[in-house]
Order: sequence, then structure tokens, then C-alpha cells
Amino acid sequence: MAVPSSVCRAVARGGASVAARRGAASAAPAAAAAPDAPSADVRPYLDIPGPKPLPVVGNIWRFLPVVGPWGGQDMLEVHHTLQSTYGDIVRLSGMPKNRDMVALYDPVDIEKVYRNEGPWPKREAFGSLNYYRRFINKERYEGSHGLLTTNEKEWQEFRRGVQGPMLQPRAVAKYTAPIDTVASEFIERLREIRDENGLLPKDADNWFFRWALESIAIIALDTRLGCLDSQVAGEPQKMIDAVQVLFEGMFELDIKPSIWKYVSTPMWRKYVNAISTFETVSEKYIQNRVNRLKSKMAEGGDIGDDLSVLERLLLANDNPRIAMTMALDMLFAGIDTTSYATGALLYLLSRNPDKQEELHAELRRVLPQRDTPVTAERLQDMKYLRAAIKESMRMKPVAIGQLRENPKEGLVLRNYYIPKGVDILLMLAVSGNDPRFVPHAERFMPERWLKGDDPHAKGHPFATLPFGFGPRICIGKRFAELEIEVLNAKLLRNFKVEYPCKGEFQTRLLHVLKSPMTFRLTDRD
Repeated sequence: MAVPSSVCRAVARGGASVAARRGAASAAPAAAAAPDAPSADVRPYLDIPGPKPLPVVGNIWRFLPVVGPWGGQDMLEVHHTLQSTYGDIVRLSGMPKNRDMVALYDPVDIEKVYRNEGPWPKREAFGSLNYYRRFINKERYEGSHGLLTTNEKEWQEFRRGVQGPMLQPRAVAKYTAPIDTVASEFIERLREIRDENGLLPKDADNWFFRWALESIAIIALDTRLGCLDSQVAGEPQKMIDAVQVLFEGMFELDIKPSIWKYVSTPMWRKYVNAISTFETVSEKYIQNRVNRLKSKMAEGGDIGDDLSVLERLLLANDNPRIAMTMALDMLFAGIDTTSYATGALLYLLSRNPDKQEELHAELRRVLPQRDTPVTAERLQDMKYLRAAIKESMRMKPVAIGQLRENPKEGLVLRNYYIPKGVDILLMLAVSGNDPRFVPHAERFMPERWLKGDDPHAKGHPFATLPFGFGPRICIGKRFAELEIEVLNAKLLRNFKVEYPCKGEFQTRLLHVLKSPMTFRLTDRD
């Protein structure tokens, strides 16, 4: 699953205004009055409502603990506060060493941004990872910096080199059987680790991470890691622990105020060490597959067409670093995201037992026995399952929004002129839960996504887009959906799921279930 952009960056860190960034105090007003402005009725950029910066300290004080009104708030709650205070468009400015940002909460405006982003959508995100790849360990990447941190032509060239192997339905479908095998092993492990009351242990989150790593490793590394062994240790657990540090580091370094660009902070050193560990372990497996493919080709035999994604990536690009970087990004993005997406779905189904029973009836029909394998054909019959997953991602998206840089002069949003270069935050977690845009948004209603149901129940099509939209849509979307669909088909066919405590969600870099995934699992017939 694609990693979310640092979508809350301006809220926690903010940035210098567009005027300051361009080196002229009048840049934003001048842009608002530019000759190519659509009409005389369009209001200037500086008129967009938002928290007013104070002299010297700007707006950053609002997000500091204790002294700031939003310092102790969850990031998603901050955006709900901004929307309720200022409306569906908010300008965030006056924050040192960063850029202006416009936050949008109306899907009509969100759609307009997507429709105008052009063929090379640009976003300035993951600054710490970008710096690491370009300066700290540039020899390893050799100019192939991946999709997460690149823009414009560099991004387009990398995307062109990887999208064929990543997006072909046939290439994805071939992984259904191995992903089903991992899911079956995980189901058996869940049976073993639950207590006499059916409750999963407090470290259940880590077991879901193990399942996710084992699943994505089949795709990205073309190998099994053994993550679901009862006493897994060593390299797989090091990778899981490293990813936890990576996400925490991105939040601390890229979103919260930090001086890591000027001083080597403890968090920066911990972050760099975690990336290095993750790369070292991952690349050992990647290199094994590179060597195996080289041997096949050197022998002059027919390598066939039943190739893994990693092999297809290697054959599609003259530079093996492209395949290796893509594999690293799949691993990095495919552990926490799919695990927490599954946790959110199970939580919502536990809170809506009638919907869970309706889903179980479908699964019992498509999978007559608890151990019936999930196939690509059977997945096509699980329409309610896919609808439930989509509804869960609407209500509890792992990524709360998407970041885009306005690529052109002349964009008008809600009758305000937006200068070129302004960062625009598309707050899909807010719009997707707003009853103005999604009918009965507070209710978990998988049926709203089924064909033949009331088309108006879905709401605005741009109110919820968990994988993004357009040229920069998540390249790992189909693999993430496959993993989530297969696991939940197996898990909910085998168990009735309950969540005996009050669930709380929190938003740091990701929007996740804060309380442990200690679900109660009761065997089904």
C-alpha cells in the first residue's frame, strides 16, 4: 500500500509564505492580481481565511504543547477544528522555514485540484527520506531515488520503469495463491496465541505486522522470510522494528518542529540507523534474486514468462537500482499500512455485528469450508467484502489526505486565486466523513458501494480516495487490496470478531487504532 504523503506537515511545522519563499513580500498579492486571473470577481490569495500569524513567532505557537490551542490535539482533530473555525478552505502561513499551505475539505475543490495537476503531479514530502537517499547514502541509490521522494521528470522516468510490472492485473493475480497460504498460516497462529477467552495478546499488533511483512516479502523479495514462526527473531523482526522507527522518525522530523537539518539530533541518528538496517537486510534478499536471474540468463535458457514482480522489474530496466529501490519502497510501505487498514476494518465490523453477519453469510457461500482456498475467481464473488473494506477506508483511512503543489497560475478555488507553487492539502479523511458530501457519513454502510444500490448513497466520488487519484495514484494499490481482501476473507470466514474495549484512533504520520488489536476471536463452523 502506498505510504501517505506528509500531509500534516504545514499544520505541525508550517512554512514561510509564498511571498517569502519567492523572495518578495508582495509576491502573493501580485499573483492574486495577475493579468491572467480568471475574472475581476476572484478574491486575492491573502483573503483566504485561516489562523493569523503573530509577529516573529508566526503561527507555529498554535501547535506547541501547553501554550498552543491545538498543541495537544490529534492531527485529524486539528483539521476538524480548522474546518469548523474557518470553513472549507483554510490558509496556513506564517510559519518559519516552510511554505504556505491551503487545506481543502470540500470534494468539489479536491476534484478540481486533481483535474488540474497535470501529467507530473508534484509534492514536497518525505524530506528526511529524500535527504538520506540523495546525500547520506547516495551511492546505494545511484540516482534512482524512487517514487516517494521524486518529482517532475525524475518521477515520471522512474514511474515509467516500474508501472508495467506493478499494475498488470495478471501479474497481481498470480500472487493470490501464495498470499492465501500466508493468510492461512496466520489464521492458525491467531488460534494459538489467543487466550482461553479468545482474546489476542497485547502484542497482537506485532503479529499483524509479521503477517504483512511475510505477505509483501513474497511480492517484493520473491521469498518467504518465516515471519509467522512462533519464535521469529533476527532479521524479520529487525525489519519490522525499523519500519516503526521510520514512520515515527518521519513524523518527528518532517511534521513536528525539528532542527535535524542543522544539527544531528538523537531522532535523526536513530532514523538513519533504522533506514540503514532496513536496507541492509532487504538488499541481501534482493541481491539473491538478482544473482539467480543473472544465472538463468547466463545459461542461455528460456527464462519463461512466469516471472515474479522483482524479476519483471529487473528485466524492464537497464539499471538494477530501479528494481531494488522499488522493492525497498514496497517493503517500507507495505507493513504498517495494510496491518492498520485490517485493524480498522475488524474494529468497525466488531462495532457493527449485523454487517459482520451479512459479510460472513457471503463468505460462507463463496468459501464453503473454513479452509477453502481463496482464489482470484472467488475474490470476484466477494462483493460485500470489498464494499466493507472500501467503507472502512472511507471512515478510517490510514492516510488522512494527499499533498499537491499547484502547478500553474490561474487556479481558482472557492473564488480565491491560488498562486503557482502553493502546497494544497486534500483532506480526504474530513470530506469522507462529512454528511454534506457522504449521506449518513457517521454510519458504517458497506452496501452503499454495491452496484444496484442507491447511487446517491455513495456521495461525491472525490470525497474518499484512499489510494489517491490520477497519475500519482498509489502504484501498490492492487497488491495492497489483494493482501487485505485475502486475509479478511480467511479471518472472517473462520472467526466471529469482537472488540471488548473502547477503541481509540490517533493520527501521527498514519491514522491508526491507538489501542492494541486485542480482538476476541470466536471460532465459526
